[in-house]
Amino acid sequence: MSQQPTDIFEAAASGNLDYIKSLGRIHLEAKNDRGWTPLMFAARYGHSTVVEYLLAEAKVDPMVTNKDNKTAADLAEFWGSAEALAVFDRLAPKSRTVARAVTGSGSPFSSASSGMAAAAGIVTDGSKSSTMADWWKRRTVHENKPLHFTGGIHNRLSFLRTDKEYLHASVQAPTTKFLLLADHGVLFKSSTKDLAFVSHQDIQHLIGSDPLNNLPEGLVLVFLGADETGTEETLVHGRRGVGYWALDMSAKGPGVKQELKDAVESFTNSLTEKHGHYMAEARPAAFGLSFPENPVVIVCVISPDGDRVLLGRQAVWPQGMYSCLAGFVEPGESLEEAARREVKEESGIRLGHVMYHSSQPWPFPNSLMIGCHAEALNEDPNVTLEDKELEDARWFSRSQILEALKGSRGVNWGKPSEGNQLRLPPATAIAHHILKAWATEEGEIPQSKM
Repeated sequence: MSQQPTDIFEAAASGNLDYIKSLGRIHLEAKNDRGWTPLMFAARYGHSTVVEYLLAEAKVDPMVTNKDNKTAADLAEFWGSAEALAVFDRLAPKSRTVARAVTGSGSPFSSASSGMAAAAGIVTDGSKSSTMADWWKRRTVHENKPLHFTGGIHNRLSFLRTDKEYLHASVQAPTTKFLLLADHGVLFKSSTKDLAFVSHQDIQHLIGSDPLNNLPEGLVLVFLGADETGTEETLVHGRRGVGYWALDMSAKGPGVKQELKDAVESFTNSLTEKHGHYMAEARPAAFGLSFPENPVVIVCVISPDGDRVLLGRQAVWPQGMYSCLAGFVEPGESLEEAARREVKEESGIRLGHVMYHSSQPWPFPNSLMIGCHAEALNEDPNVTLEDKELEDARWFSRSQILEALKGSRGVNWGKPSEGNQLRLPPATAIAHHILKAWATEEGEIPQSKM
């Protein structure tokens, strides 16, 4: 015997029609603290028989809205409950308020038959076939080189981090490479700007003969993993692969640079695309930080007609510089919720469907940038800067974005533009790639070298 539901809302959410029929009208029109009715729960979870009973026999009001100003039909549309939505179209065709507000907009995200578009909560009159699913399929998807700070080829070997025998053999192996950090920066070669890896012989006088058990004060030594992709048969404690470690000497002060003058060329804080993933991994590990400490959602907001994107700028940025709207993911939030909240707070624009594109570790100090595309449900030309984080936010056309992408080289980043022309983030930033994916309709899948 199945367990009886505890209330009318649970019954509607689980589709328990017999229990619902046993209750009086006062229960069928009840609302919870979020303004949800039994009809809304039945619509959200796709129980079409319950929806039909409540509309046809119980005669509940389909135009009632919750605290988000959504009707039960809107919720069925948002959550892709096609059968329940068909009941609304038959018995209460005027109950989809979101549909009426944007019908005929030609939104690239809207299609009554598309599961992806159903999550957006909007439909069109069918006069244009441009839907979110169409846009996604229309892109030319190809493999691209890894985003900056990604593309690691080494095996992290997390299960060996407590294996003292393997670690002891790895730290002393002549093939092992050490990435050095000092003054809270990463060591690069001045001539090539490549990360300056050194050998155990180069730093033995610093770390001592038994660094795992007796590491000198002021040093931090972190095992990063091993590169098992090489052709050379390098064995460490019976396991193939070249070991990688990070050694942070920041606590020893600037004098430590002089001690390494024979091993490396010089220290610099310049960045490089080569081996950037080691930097992204080593900084949080060496500085004792959790990763990602601050996940950030960054959103390419697309207008309802699919032809413009919303960008913002901070007051401290040079003239003409704009980027995608972004913000930290709060505890307990999904990525979609964080995207909708941040964009609403920064611009007053409400988001429907949010689609993941790619992610990028950002070691300043240890964030993870999560890039998304999202469709705007409203397009107020006078953007409302609700939380005052931005100096300005405005819509830009596809042609403006394509033109700005041509000049978005790293050498220009941080410099004012001439004539107040639009300037976008360089290719080292994920914002560049999610904008490019929209503007060119080309999907980029970062290559994996593992």
